[in-house]
Amino acid sequence: MDGMKTIRIAIVAALAAGAAVLALALQPGSAATAPAGSIVVQGSGSVTTVPDRGAFSFGVVTRAKTAAAAMGANGDAMQNVVAALKQAGIAAADLQTTQISLDVNVADNGGAVTGYTATSTVTAQLRDLSAAGKVVDAAVGAGADSVSGPSLSKGDTDALYAEALKDAVADARAKAQTLAAAAGLALGRVTAVSEGGGQPVPIFSPAAKPVGAPNVEPGTQEIDATVTVTFSTS
Repeated sequence: MDGMKTIRIAIVAALAAGAAVLALALQPGSAATAPAGSIVVQGSGSVTTVPDRGAFSFGVVTRAKTAAAAMGANGDAMQNVVAALKQAGIAAADLQTTQISLDVNVADNGGAVTGYTATSTVTAQLRDLSAAGKVVDAAVGAGADSVSGPSLSKGDTDALYAEALKDAVADARAKAQTLAAAAGLALGRVTAVSEGGGQPVPIFSPAAKPVGAPNVEPGTQEIDATVTVTFSTS
């Protein structure tokens, strides 16, 4: 803003954030001693899938002479955006306010307050990526000043991760059989197994095109799993 600078005064920070789950995996070369009469190996597995869900964030910025006026106008503008998103097919449970903030604008010399800027953001979860264009157009048409996303994901991640775990165990068994044969041992039963964890890894997930042609190409994701398995030997 010409002739002015902006000082941020926080009134409400981000209201919600997705929880991140961290898993610790035993890496090759880690110090691990196999019990007597056993072989300890690490196995890995992965499943490639196409994301079928995505999240977009829509922002609204309003300016006014007073803080109350800026916040009031911002609230009204965001209500219009939320209403448009619902009209476009987004369920209320898939809409989440992720930011509300207020800036006080003062002159360059730090003197008189010249006005206030209010900002709010809502995130919409799309369960059908083919509706991305309709949803983005609806939000922008209702007054959204900014659009970001998509953040892509797969709806049935748990089932796919279970498949990756099975592949990881099979990989561990194959490695153990090779090691046992090389050492002249007979591979026995599994005596212990631990999960290393895995996270969806995007292979190619381009963002939406500019407004006017907001199509989404989902690309693919790899869901990885790692296990450490102990086999008895004889």
